[in-house]
Amino acid sequence: MKKLHPIIFPLFAIAFLIIAPLLLAYVAGYRYDFKSRAITRVGLIIIDGKPKEMRIFMDNQQVANRMPLTKKSVQPNVYTFHLASDGYHDLTLKRELKSGETLIMSPIFLLKNAEPQKISDIHVLSIHDGKKSDIFLIEWESASAKGLSSF
Repeated sequence: MKKLHPIIFPLFAIAFLIIAPLLLAYVAGYRYDFKSRAITRVGLIIIDGKPKEMRIFMDNQQVANRMPLTKKSVQPNVYTFHLASDGYHDLTLKRELKSGETLIMSPIFLLKNAEPQKISDIHVLSIHDGKKSDIFLIEWESASAKGLSSF
């Protein structure tokens, strides 16, 4: 049986001692952010709701055409989500993804464009989430006025 060259074992040991901690950090969710030149812990974003056929934009960049959305390895930051579907009012949400956390936005239901008879002269311009999680704002206009209502 041939003996291995005496330098091979130390090379494998050094490679293991360098690669193993890097692999463990990667599996734990740590990534190097080239913009900030720092190591950060990434998060996960999950969005689900109705209608299923929905265009999902994250900071003005389309990331999906259908629900549910699961986006892995996302850098911590404040993101603006815009959800749009034909026949429904658009929805804009601003949420913060913290380091190492999972951001779940579910269930999200877009309102149909069909407006009740009583308010048929009102045109809904946009729907936004309020500062509190249980309030949303509707920007509207009619022939005689324009306003912002919270519900």
